[in-house]
Amino acid sequence: LICLFVLSTLYKNKPLLVIVLFGIITKLVYLVVVQNINPNSVFLADSNGYVRLGENLYNHLIFSQSGDSNLLRPDSMRLPLYPLLISLLYWLDLSILYLLVFIILLTGICTLFIYQITFKMTGKYKFGLLAASLYCLDPITLYFSNTVLTETLFQFLVLSSIWLVLIPQYKSKYIYAALTFGLALYLRPVIVLLPILLYTYWAVKNKNSIQSKSIVHLAIAIYLMFPAVWIARNYITFNQPFLSTLLSINLFHHFIPQLIENNEEQVLYNAKYQEIESIETVQEFRLKTQEYYLEAILKKPFKSVLIIANTSLMVLIKPLNAYFDLQLNFKNDRVGINKLFHGHTFTLFMTWLQILIVALFLVSFPFNSFKNDGLIVLSLAAFYFIILSGISVPDARF
Repeated sequence: LICLFVLSTLYKNKPLLVIVLFGIITKLVYLVVVQNINPNSVFLADSNGYVRLGENLYNHLIFSQSGDSNLLRPDSMRLPLYPLLISLLYWLDLSILYLLVFIILLTGICTLFIYQITFKMTGKYKFGLLAASLYCLDPITLYFSNTVLTETLFQFLVLSSIWLVLIPQYKSKYIYAALTFGLALYLRPVIVLLPILLYTYWAVKNKNSIQSKSIVHLAIAIYLMFPAVWIARNYITFNQPFLSTLLSINLFHHFIPQLIENNEEQVLYNAKYQEIESIETVQEFRLKTQEYYLEAILKKPFKSVLIIANTSLMVLIKPLNAYFDLQLNFKNDRVGINKLFHGHTFTLFMTWLQILIVALFLVSFPFNSFKNDGLIVLSLAAFYFIILSGISVPDARF
């Protein structure tokens, strides 16, 4: 289906073909540069966890991040799709570079999705090409398509789901989208509520059509099977029904430190940090982290809301300098807002390009017609991720 989509979209559309090839070639060239300057920079801390999960799945058929083959504890944080992909690389005896090239090729298909969705929404060919061009220039996509992380594959599956619902005319499209949404969930748990939100909208929209409404309800049931299976796995393994401990980790390590205002609070946090690090069971870890971050938020609700609001917008641009500086071995000691004005020319250019792309979205948003089904769907998806990014910073990177 995807091959037919690619061929039919690019057939007799040379400008779009040029944009797609430009995006793919640019990312491949960047990959070559990174491999020559700092080849290990494609691995971050999370990357190493995914690689260990893939290795242990291939060697021991156990879903564990442990580096010690004699102590393979089941993992409660990650979901299985990306580790399965890495274990497939081991089975095929391929290096991690093949995975990165595969991910880069997927960005080409994402470009086509964006072109078609925009063209469908606006009815204007040039707007479709503009949207595709902005995506190809997007610095975040350039960076994450050259790292061993889930972001780009997640992006591909979410865009696939939205494309499946907005573009084809057949009613079974809701079911196909449920499958791709489910696969996206098995990459990053942050998406768990978005399909339910979108399917609720589609159910209300199709309330006068019994057949369409029934298909939407069936699609919701199919999608819910994905989280249900992994929650059941965690209940059997850890005796607790949860999807992932990732949110607890992100809140405790990223959100709570922003609430600290004095040395006394820092000392208390450090003590709690040491206590958390010493916990060995998943059950106790979840209970303790929930207790700590709920206590912190209830003590400072107003500041918590301000942090969420600020991070929701700034996180879209703030990490870029640090990412490129690290990957390309550029030295930059600046912090905070100073990073937007000082640093290497390349990282400054990429940062301000990202600001421009975000600004175009924010400025153009109020001028759109919300009678357009595609715009409503995309707006729900965009603001879902922007709002959640304020709570869980790493989840903003999509």
